[in-house]
Amino acid sequence: MSKMAVRHFALITVAAVSLVVISAHIASASSSLDSDKYIHPSLAADGVTSDDVALAKAAAACDAAGTRLVLPAGKILLTGAATVMLNHCAMMGVGAPAGDDTGDYGTTILLTSEAVPPFQLETGWQISGINFYWPNQTSGARPYPPLFSDGGKGKGFNHGVINNIVIVNAYDGMTTTPGGGSGDVKISNSTMWAYHHLFNLTNTGDSWALSNNRFTPGPLLNICSFSAACEAAINEANHVNALFHITAGGTVTLVVHSTETFSWRYGILIDSGALLGASIFDVAWDGMGTLIDSSSGGLYAFQNNFTGSMSECSVVVYGGTPTEPTPCFNLGVGSGLFIYDFRTDGSLGSWALATTLWK
Repeated sequence: MSKMAVRHFALITVAAVSLVVISAHIASASSSLDSDKYIHPSLAADGVTSDDVALAKAAAACDAAGTRLVLPAGKILLTGAATVMLNHCAMMGVGAPAGDDTGDYGTTILLTSEAVPPFQLETGWQISGINFYWPNQTSGARPYPPLFSDGGKGKGFNHGVINNIVIVNAYDGMTTTPGGGSGDVKISNSTMWAYHHLFNLTNTGDSWALSNNRFTPGPLLNICSFSAACEAAINEANHVNALFHITAGGTVTLVVHSTETFSWRYGILIDSGALLGASIFDVAWDGMGTLIDSSSGGLYAFQNNFTGSMSECSVVVYGGTPTEPTPCFNLGVGSGLFIYDFRTDGSLGSWALATTLWK
């Protein structure tokens, strides 16, 4: 082979190798970032390294692109270094472990900050396939920030979807700002429980629709293996916690179907100055002290429809026997109650306490 031919062959070989290297680099970057047009954040997901900042940046990129934020399997630790804002973004994990104690799988987000809200939800968001767990919340007494907060007045939870998630042991689950607003939120196929209040709602505008959900501490009990300390913490919560806490600021409208419950003091707790109206409940509730309580001055509107079933109204005591007398319904002045095809085993206390009662 001539020197000229060797030189040309060498140049072609170098060019070919360079092209291969460049192509490999592009392919690698593309597959990890956007080959499917989705955002794939670079997270440690090892349960030790804080992923707050990286996840917040990825969520901002997701908002800008109006796309999907795909989380990896593993344990994503959020320590309060940043609040993750979801706006025009679908955050999706690879499956929720549901507190299974047979091994780690799926996407789990660990939350440790007692001061910084981990997530802010605004408009056009989705959350699915994720397990949320507070590893340091062992007594139920630590008032962690709500898992999901809104953006304040004019930036409430709007046009959102939650599907197939697990909230293991929140203090508060979702909280709307008093005087703010929210609407068109759909929650389904999920398991959730809170030591304090799961949903703190005010002024929903369009209704919130919830279907095929289990509101129970079952995943937490699986994780703690029904230890005495864990059961004691849940027993304390059973004297104060509420599934739906309606706060003053406007009318709240809920459509709730096919839900199961256990370990709640209140199903619906309505504060003074708050109103729950135009709502439909078709439920199978159990392990609850009082289904509806508006005794502090809130209003449960007569046009609400309540159907389904309930075991005996009482405060659940793990490792013991319920003794605290609680009314199934405790209605204040101005509230009305319409029940259709509803069955219950009674109450340790009064079945209903009310100033005025229709049924």
